[in-house]
Amino acid sequence: MRICLRAIIVFCLLYLVMGIKSVSANVLIIGSDFQQPIPAESDGQAWMDPVHLTVDRNLHIIDLDVQLEITHTEISDLRIFLDSPWGQTIMLKDVWPPLWRNPRQNMYGTIFDDEAAIPLCEGFPPYSGRFLPEEDSLSIFDGYNARGVWTMRIWDDYLADAGTLDRWELHITHIPEPVSLLYLLLPLLFRLRKR
Repeated sequence: MRICLRAIIVFCLLYLVMGIKSVSANVLIIGSDFQQPIPAESDGQAWMDPVHLTVDRNLHIIDLDVQLEITHTEISDLRIFLDSPWGQTIMLKDVWPPLWRNPRQNMYGTIFDDEAAIPLCEGFPPYSGRFLPEEDSLSIFDGYNARGVWTMRIWDDYLADAGTLDRWELHITHIPEPVSLLYLLLPLLFRLRKR
């Protein structure tokens, strides 16, 4: 019995270590095209109608990145928020002071990533690449289950500019499901060993 129990524990630990090493390969990308007007009215200081992405499986979040495709005449006017399924909100981007002679248009291939080197406000249009969130850290979501409805909200702070949210994606780095189960099984195995 002891030899069998030890073999199970060793197997589980090896599988766990191998699973952790392969976590970087377990990135699920969930996204959709929207063509959602910013703001919802044709022109004005107002909210875009919120858009949603649904994660339909249990995923233990290790890292979360957000990719946006926005066509807009002046992105300095935008405040961008991400709402989690459990009601936690972070601001990815705040309003910037305007540059009247150099409009900052569009965000194409823009990824908010806690591991990026610079914030978006230090980049250049069309802001392709990886940027730090400006106000809050995406790491606030680490450790949670990604399952549920995620919401993107955008506020346009200036009357004269408008655009569209063309697409947004969640890039979820997660623990592989068998490894998640092992995390739950290990305490049980150690209890059995004590008996």
